[in-house]
This record gives sequence, structure tokens and C-alpha cells, in this order.
Amino acid sequence: MVDMGKIRIGDRVIWLGSAKSLSYGNRRVPAQVVKIKEERIQIKIQTPAGEILKYVSANSLDYSQS
Repeated sequence: MVDMGKIRIGDRVIWLGSAKSLSYGNRRVPAQVVKIKEERIQIKIQTPAGEILKYVSANSLDYSQS
């Protein structure tokens, strides 16, 4: 889980949520923070087919190792 007070736009994170919409089925999806709202974070996920923008809660994100 990421801390809402420490997360910044452009940070690389790992999305831990369900990946039903992603064709390759990965459950630890690398993403980049695009927008931060009160309780939701918009992330950008790069897939083989293109980019996906998704709003998620901070509970479903983890810090990237890189």
C-alpha cells in the first residue's frame, strides 16, 4: 500500500489489483501515477496493445523497486 501523502505524479508503482482487463493476466502490473485525487489515483498501464488509464485506490498500489 502506498502512502497518499508521499505519492507524486510520475512515480512508478505496482498495481496489485485484478487484471481482468489486461490480456496477459499479470496481477503485479507496473504502472505510472498520472493524477492524484482525494481518495483515488489515476495510473497509466503500458500493455502490448497500448496504454490503459485507470483510477484505483492507494490500497491496491505498492512501491516499484526501480
